[in-house]
Amino acid sequence: MDDEHLEWIKNYFKEICQDPNYDNFLGIEMIDIKEGTVAFKLAVSNRHCNIYGTVHGGILASISDIAMGATCLTLGKSIVTIDLNISYIRNSPKGSMLTAVGQLISSGNSIIRTEGKVFDEQQRLLVVSHASYFITGNFLKNDHS
Repeated sequence: MDDEHLEWIKNYFKEICQDPNYDNFLGIEMIDIKEGTVAFKLAVSNRHCNIYGTVHGGILASISDIAMGATCLTLGKSIVTIDLNISYIRNSPKGSMLTAVGQLISSGNSIIRTEGKVFDEQQRLLVVSHASYFITGNFLKNDHS
């Protein structure tokens, strides 16, 4: 993908995160995009926390899936999640800033495999995840303008 298309994807995410959808509810923001790698940040608030005052595991799984799924878009592919495996290493409290990074592992004709990691502001690893995505079509600027 060229830089223009990657910038278009970044702007596309800004727009959809303004709509009343799950990404908007989470409050994520894309902070970096390259072909095969995407990063998001999330400021942890009460709505992201469990009864113990730490980030709910479902939130960590969601931001991992979003980062890994967005990585597939950098290849110009529309996808749906086939499977998601997540290993929780440590948690983080309300008020922390998380970074979720998705990276491409492999891309075939019908399946893309990715790895995701979530870090806190001290760069401590919180989550390692892997996901497979089924390619449903193309995700190109001309198709979504």
